Amino acid sequence: MREVRRLLPASEGVTSGAVKGEQLRARLDAEVESAEVAVAQLRSDEAKRERPGRPDHSPDPRDDVLRRPHHPREQGHVGIEGGTADAAGELGDEGGEAAADLALGHDPEGEADALHAVIAYATMRRIAVTTPLLLVAALAVAQEHHDRAPNDPFTLKPLSGNVYALYGRGGNVGFYVGPDAVVVVDSQFKDLAPGIVDKIKSVTDKPIKYLVNTHHHGDHVGGNEVFRHFAVIIGHDNVRTRMLASPAEILRDFPARVEAARKAGNEAQAKQLSEQIDWARSVKVDEIPAPMLTFDSELRIHVGDETVQVWHTPPAHTDGDAVIYFEKANVLHMGDDFFNKVIPFIDVAHGGSVKGYLVALDRVIGKVPANVTIIPGHGEVTDVAGLKAFRQYIADVLDAARKAKAAGTSKDDFVKQVDIAAYKDYSGYADRFKSNAAAAWDEAP
Repeated sequence: MREVRRLLPASEGVTSGAVKGEQLRARLDAEVESAEVAVAQLRSDEAKRERPGRPDHSPDPRDDVLRRPHHPREQGHVGIEGGTADAAGELGDEGGEAAADLALGHDPEGEADALHAVIAYATMRRIAVTTPLLLVAALAVAQEHHDRAPNDPFTLKPLSGNVYALYGRGGNVGFYVGPDAVVVVDSQFKDLAPGIVDKIKSVTDKPIKYLVNTHHHGDHVGGNEVFRHFAVIIGHDNVRTRMLASPAEILRDFPARVEAARKAGNEAQAKQLSEQIDWARSVKVDEIPAPMLTFDSELRIHVGDETVQVWHTPPAHTDGDAVIYFEKANVLHMGDDFFNKVIPFIDVAHGGSVKGYLVALDRVIGKVPANVTIIPGHGEVTDVAGLKAFRQYIADVLDAARKAKAAGTSKDDFVKQVDIAAYKDYSGYADRFKSNAAAAWDEAP
């Protein structure tokens, strides 16, 4: 493969100012080899630590990872919702902050549909389905929905220029229907991916040829396993790196969390986590449906007369964030760099940054027209005013932390006391606002 565009019809193409075919292949091969070495070493280290006489495949109470519910209505509670934060506090990120739930983009019935914080790529063994999950969590977002059949988790919203927003049970999906191909943004979860494909097929019979991942979290990449069979999956370099590293992260970071779950008396959770350790020990790196085409700065997909701009932003939600701008349609998909009237999850453990959010948002606002239509990662489709309101939330949290720090207030006291009334009606305020405040404190001057 000399250049990516040589593999595509004349009416289509992918161009990048930074990535050439041979360089890409060499880098991806090196990343896979590095990840395989890391996983092999960690497996070896884990085997050495196993207690004598323990069966090879029995769960070790030190092992830990979380998985998503087996069924949309099944609750695998970690303990943040409903005021039971003790267990969740035990399952914090690498910085020691309590894990926080992420709001899903569109939940028609206000169901909990809870996913909980994971740094994993998980297998739901009970139903024999392999499901990727990476640092995700969810809570219900009660919103009005239209044109939905009973038990249908999706709401399809036509926008301009053959672009559509698709709300479901994970991060919002966007897609563009071109004359010869469909470009999709994000894939939610594996169990929902066939439904996403069906919704697209209800609009067009054109083939789905491209899938762009906005970042590595499981409610945005979980359906990659389905799409990989017919689409080129595209993402920032760090999306691929983090997905390939997920087994190593499980084996390296999670053992103590099962023990914490057991100490908290949550045997069901400990069992669920241990099942994911089994996955991490057995999975092969090439089985992980990470992006096969990566970029480091920006990339363009040309389909018909539409140019799909893919821009990497400064670290905000994670260090692998990308936003997608459908140029002719004038529609922008922000991924989780934008939560509309939803308190965000800032994944500090994977490069997220409060200050970075401000820089990323300012940069994007400066690049798009004032009348652009915006698909957020979670929440309803909106406009630049909605995006600026989210930016104001980030700025207000950071400003509160700065003022408290200047006044000599300790971090613990700040997190306990801080409260911004203007955002109390945002979904997730009770669950994630305090963790946002703690992250802001760490970054405030």
